[in-house]
Amino acid sequence: MARITEKKRIDIDYSCIENPIYLNWMGTEGQREYWLFGVFQTKQLATSEGPTFAPFIEDNTNAKSYLNEISRGAIESMVCGGNVPVSKIDGIKTMLYSPNVLILMNPDTWESEGPKWLKVRIVPGTFKLYDTDQKRADIQFTLEFPEINIQSM
Repeated sequence: MARITEKKRIDIDYSCIENPIYLNWMGTEGQREYWLFGVFQTKQLATSEGPTFAPFIEDNTNAKSYLNEISRGAIESMVCGGNVPVSKIDGIKTMLYSPNVLILMNPDTWESEGPKWLKVRIVPGTFKLYDTDQKRADIQFTLEFPEINIQSM
């Protein structure tokens, strides 16, 4: 007979999740943690300047440009979160300071294609966790995706 050395608890919620975001992160003790967030999301885009150069111009009437950009960068981010039980906040808050957070990029096809994870970054900041007189809390954070380098030359 097999001996059980460790008990694990898995919570399953069968309710329909609006706008699901499935995250996976490295916990404080080296274990992987998972949570399916839903409810609200706001997509954002921040662009950044790349290197520029100024061409030699002798006459402004014949000039095409005074400054040329070699490239631009674009960083997509998403403000997301949901309403979670206060009893789960201690586990979920480890995601906020984890350097290794992954997002499931193929939520509709992961069963047939296998899961495809992308490393994202939780934007540092101050987070409201919960009010002590509540049983559920709204948690909100911003995910930052890898920068996309947009070539223009």
